[in-house]
Amino acid sequence: MARYGTTAQSPKYPAAPEIQITVSAPGHLASLTMTAIPDTAAAMTCLPLWAAREFQQHGLSYRWTRVRGPVGESREMPLVSIRLKILQCEFDNYEVGVIDRQYALIGRDILNLHTITFEGNKRWMFHPAKT
Repeated sequence: MARYGTTAQSPKYPAAPEIQITVSAPGHLASLTMTAIPDTAAAMTCLPLWAAREFQQHGLSYRWTRVRGPVGESREMPLVSIRLKILQCEFDNYEVGVIDRQYALIGRDILNLHTITFEGNKRWMFHPAKT
């Protein structure tokens, strides 16, 4: 179920639609469910650092890449490959960035491949994008 925060300073919810996603290390049954928000400014989907640390015990390994932020700053970002489930869509061995936030970001790498329908603040639906 998607929920909306009431202000940008809301301590409980960000001021954006939210959805619960499930992630796991490839080849392992253990999974985590977490909050994610769509971020049309993010080029790639990102996993919270706390979740990536949980999967280190399953042999999840990092690789590093240089990324550029929204105001042009450049920095190194860790990348990991995970199994990701968003509603009915599953992405296996999907490479995502790792960020220091409490929630995941669904970036344009996924958003551009799907049409997302928001039904008020109660439901999301993903549909494959028409090509």
